[in-house]
Amino acid sequence: YEYISAETIQNAIIGFYVSLNDGLEMLKDVTSLRDSTKLVRLALTLLLIATVSFFLSDFALLWFGFILLFIIPKVYSMKKDLISVNLAKVNEKVVETMTMMYKRIPKYSDLKKD
Repeated sequence: YEYISAETIQNAIIGFYVSLNDGLEMLKDVTSLRDSTKLVRLALTLLLIATVSFFLSDFALLWFGFILLFIIPKVYSMKKDLISVNLAKVNEKVVETMTMMYKRIPKYSDLKKD
């Protein structure tokens, strides 16, 4: 008896490697400061986790994370159009705010030598 087909296993392995490569690419973007919006999102996410974990036990935080890991993709697939439209608006605001913040930071070449 063959419980799992070879094609299913190959698809699972390919999906795993694609997810791993996406995660490594995101990590590279964040650590090399190539994409500063990902760095800001990561920092805000970690700050939120730290704030929430202050009030909850570690097990409760892991439980919520595990549940959300399965709920978020299902909700996203059901409401993809609505979420994409709203997420595009939020992303536009974040990019606008980041651009405004970068304009306020003086460049090294603009600084005058004393």
